Amino acid sequence: MENLDSISCDATCYESAIGYPTDTKLLWEAVDWSYTQMVGLSQQAGIRRLRTKYSKWLKRYISYAKMKRKTKKKRKVLRRVLLGLLKKINEQLDHLESLVPIELLTITYRRRRATIRAIYEQQTHMFETNTRSIANRIVSIDKPYLRPIVRGKEKKPVEFGAKVHKLLIDGISFIEHLSFNAFNEGTRLKITILKPNA
Repeated sequence: MENLDSISCDATCYESAIGYPTDTKLLWEAVDWSYTQMVGLSQQAGIRRLRTKYSKWLKRYISYAKMKRKTKKKRKVLRRVLLGLLKKINEQLDHLESLVPIELLTITYRRRRATIRAIYEQQTHMFETNTRSIANRIVSIDKPYLRPIVRGKEKKPVEFGAKVHKLLIDGISFIEHLSFNAFNEGTRLKITILKPNA
């Protein structure tokens, strides 16, 4: 490379393939997965399944999801119910885990349970304090490392994926910094300029 004295830099977001997350959607996914695990572990432990009214709230969630206009009141009621349901199922899973063979509790299962516990704590805090933002907010059960990246674009003000700071030298593009957490690319300008000479 010859033109090391002339570089261009820019930031972009490599989006991950996830549906747009909402609080109710995230809570329902957590409840649905946890309920399925509870049913399976109850059968393995040979004990009666905990009554949760899951079928009732499944129908109500489907009706809510089909609504074109989701009012704040209905959204709040559903979030409260899902938080209560998730707490109840989590407590039952904690009990079941002590009754079944440890080999049934795979690494994937344990990671997903840890993610759902964190989601429950975050969503409970947000619901009780009536806030929309929280540090290290989880937006996907399958990809808990993803964070909302506010980009300020007209069509997509928020993106979900890895934020990348790139530099271009002699037509060759380099990744200078990559993070799943939001960062200010302006603070990396000095580091970026010095890198070609490093």
